[in-house]
Formats: sequence, structure tokens, C-alpha cells
Amino acid sequence: MALLETSLSASYQTSWRPRDALREIIANAIDAQERDGHGMDMTFKGDKLTVVSMGAKVPTSALLMGVSQSRAHDNAIGEFGEGLPMALLTLVRWGYPVTIINDDEKWQALLHHSEVYGEDILAVKTRQLRKSHGLFKVEVSDVREDEYADVRSLFLRYHPAYDSSKTLLAHGRAKLLLQPEMKGKVYNKGVFVMERADMLFGYDLHTTLNRDRSIIDTYTLRDEVDGLLYHVIKHASEDDLKVLALAFMNSPTAFESESTYGHVASSDRIMDKIIDIWVEQHGTKLPVTGQADLNEAQNLGVEAVVTSPIVSAVLSRDPRFDVHTRTREAMYAVKKLHTWGSLSGDEQANIRRAVTAMKDVRRVPGRVQIVDFAGETIVSHFDAGDSMYRLSRSSLAGGRSAVLALARAICDAHGEGRSDSRVARLLATALGGE
Repeated sequence: MALLETSLSASYQTSWRPRDALREIIANAIDAQERDGHGMDMTFKGDKLTVVSMGAKVPTSALLMGVSQSRAHDNAIGEFGEGLPMALLTLVRWGYPVTIINDDEKWQALLHHSEVYGEDILAVKTRQLRKSHGLFKVEVSDVREDEYADVRSLFLRYHPAYDSSKTLLAHGRAKLLLQPEMKGKVYNKGVFVMERADMLFGYDLHTTLNRDRSIIDTYTLRDEVDGLLYHVIKHASEDDLKVLALAFMNSPTAFESESTYGHVASSDRIMDKIIDIWVEQHGTKLPVTGQADLNEAQNLGVEAVVTSPIVSAVLSRDPRFDVHTRTREAMYAVKKLHTWGSLSGDEQANIRRAVTAMKDVRRVPGRVQIVDFAGETIVSHFDAGDSMYRLSRSSLAGGRSAVLALARAICDAHGEGRSDSRVARLLATALGGE
């Protein structure tokens, strides 16, 4: 019998718990299955968890930190070569007996005081067996039933709620998990990594992890999720696309929305789906982003619904739901049309003055109407649809204001922009305005 001393001190990486260690042992067996086709078996009887990789034999060098059997294999879970020794150290430190049958050898992990290092370290007793067993088998004793159930749930393939038919495959092997039970759960290559309450869906990513088997940082997570959703949106069926669109519309502050709406807003497929859903739910009501905008729309006679800025921004690509366009049209709507006979003598004189002053620059033909606009601040507008120069009755209070109102409408007609009051004022002054 030989004793192999490792370089792991008993106090190394104390943040690991038995759950992490058991996860690592099972993950290694999954690696062997994915990488080399070794059949995998996992059983739990009494208090003993047994994980077997058929046809596998692990070299003694696997007990060295940094020696990985999976680094060159894309499907593997581990990368840093720490999994097995870290798992053994954690289990024995917590008092779980661990025995390994490594083909024709028997290994037993233990804590041992090293004379060489002068420290308690992880060591492995090895004994040659009389025959080859053709497998790598790890047996962990004193495992409680609830611990076993918990560690099984860390693997997507063993999770009781996982349904492979309710997933959307993205690029590579990454998956989006649609089941409500998977919401917020993040796996990597089928192994649980983390959970976030602010996520819309669950994910099985295909990326590089850090040494503690968690996503390296939020930016990496966001980049992975963003890329996955981009491919899912691009290739999803109409039914799946509707599920995605509804989720984004109902939870615009979710983790995915911040980055994903960049793709949503640039994807005609999902934009059209969001518009379809909006029409189905709200007809042609205008999406606004706050109570003030809702009140303004209602005052203009426009039906509106308060929604998120993100949903409003996506919908605004359709002119029917563009807040600026709709409210502008509503403000220019005619609330009342005034006949010539209903105007006072001064008002009639001011109209004549404006028309006379502007006759030489009014290049676009059209009739003049006096109206009350729905928008109380609107003084004039040129309606190209019926070639009508409309002035508000309030603009007829003075000669200058009447000339200025018509000048602004002419700017509108000429395409110079009705908001350019400076141009309109200069024009009015040059042609005799007060």
C-alpha cells in the first residue's frame, strides 16, 4: 500500500461545501461520458452515493492541481484541473468517507500530517487490486437523502422539472429553458451555476467558468445570454416567438431586457410580434410611459395605455404607435371651424392684412381657414392633404400675430419647418408685420 501526498493543505479553499464536491464528482463522470463515450451510472443506496464511469481509468497525475483531462475537449465541464483533488479534500474535511476503484487500483482519500510539508494535507492511500474492473468508481458514504436530492437537482439532466421538449436551442449547444420551474436558473454545459430572480428564463450556457464553477462576471453572463437570445429570436417558431415577446413586454426591467432589446429593436420578426400582441390586447391605443403623457393624450382625445419605455420604443417603429406623430396629429386636429361671418371686423381686417403681406411668398396654393385646434398652443398649420392654411382664431387678435401665424404655416407648406419661428418672424417683419 502506498501513500500519495498531494500539495493541498487541509485549509485550502474552505468556501467549498459537500454539495460542491459531490457536484464535481458527478460532473467529472458527465465529462467522461461526453468526451470519451464512457457510460455513466449513478446510484444512491442507504447512505452511499456511487458514481461510475465505465471503461475509464484516471492517471495518478489527476491528483495534481492544474492537470486536466478535459481542457482540450469542448464538451467538458472542468478546465483548470482542480476538480477531483478539490472534491476529495472537501469531502474528507467534512468527514465523508471516500473510496475510489480506479480500474485495478483502490484509492482512499484522507487528511494526513505531512512530515515533508509540516502541514495537514490531502493524501490518497493506494492499493493494487488483483484484477482490472474496467471502470472508475467513486463511493461517498454518509450522504443524506436530502443531500443526494439536492445535488441531483444541480444537473439539468436529473432535475425533476426539466423537459427537453420545452427548450430552444441556440448556437452551439446553448439552450434557453422555457419551463417556469427553470426561470432564473443558469446552468453551464448542464451543470447548475447560479440563480437570479431578475431573469425571464432559464439558461444552459456553453462557456468558460472560473475555478469556483460560477460565471466569471456579470458582463460575461450578459454577453452569453445576449448572444443566445439573438440566435433564438432569429430562428424561433411563431409560437415560441410570441412567448418571448410576451415575456419581454411583461417584464421590461428583467436582466435580459437591458441588452436583448438592442436585438429586439433591430429584429423585424420580434418587433412585428410585439406589435401584433399590442394590437390584440389594446387595439390602436397609444403606448405612453407615464401619467403625465397619459393625461396629455386623453386631453387631446387620444386613447392611450401606460407601458414601459422599452415597449414604447419598440412600438414607436410603427407610425400608428409613435407618440410624437400621434400627439402631433391630435394637436393639429380641428376642434371648431369658424365661418367668415362669425369673425369680428378687426379679425377680418387682420386676416386680409396677413394674406396681402404674404401673397408674394406663398408659393404653395391653398385656402385659408380659421379654426380652433385641439392643441391650445397651436396657432397655425398647413394641411397638405387638403391644401389648407389653417390659423387659430386666437392668432387674429393682432395684425402682427396674424401675419406671423400665416408665415409659420407657409414655412410648413414650403418644408422649412413650422418650428422655425425665427425664420417666420423675420419673414413677417420683412413683409410689413408690426
